[in-house]
Amino acid sequence: MLDRFCADYNQRFARPPAEATRDFRSLPRRFDLARCLSLHYQRVVAADHTLTLGTHSIALPPLPSHRGYAGEALALSHQLDGTLRVYRGDSLLLALPLPLEEYSERRPAPRTTPQKPKPKMPRIYNLSGRPALTAVT
Repeated sequence: MLDRFCADYNQRFARPPAEATRDFRSLPRRFDLARCLSLHYQRVVAADHTLTLGTHSIALPPLPSHRGYAGEALALSHQLDGTLRVYRGDSLLLALPLPLEEYSERRPAPRTTPQKPKPKMPRIYNLSGRPALTAVT
C-alpha cells in the first residue's frame, strides 16, 4: 500500500531540479562564515574601556566622538584560527591574535578542606538484639 502511495505521489508532485549542477545554496555575499563558526561571548565594557576574557584584559580603541564604550555590551568572536574579534553590533572594533589554548572559561576549583570524621554514635543493643536509642550526654 505504501509502495503504491509513494509511486503515485512521486508521479504527481516530483519535479526536476531547476539547476542540476548545484547541490547547495551559495552564501549571501556579506555573510561572515568565520564569525558564524566561532566561539561567541558577550562582555560588558568596564569604566576604563577594557574587556576581560578569562585572564586577558583587552583595551578598546577610542571612538571618534567623545563618548566611550563604558557599560555597553559588546560581542566577542573567538575564531578557530586564534583571532579574537570584538564587535559592536555588526561593526568590527578590534581584531587581535589570541590562541585557543590560552583561554578557557575557568571555574574556581572546588575547595578541598580536610573533613573531620564524624563521631560515631555508640550503639546499645537491647536484650532482643536490636539497636536501641541512646542519649548522649
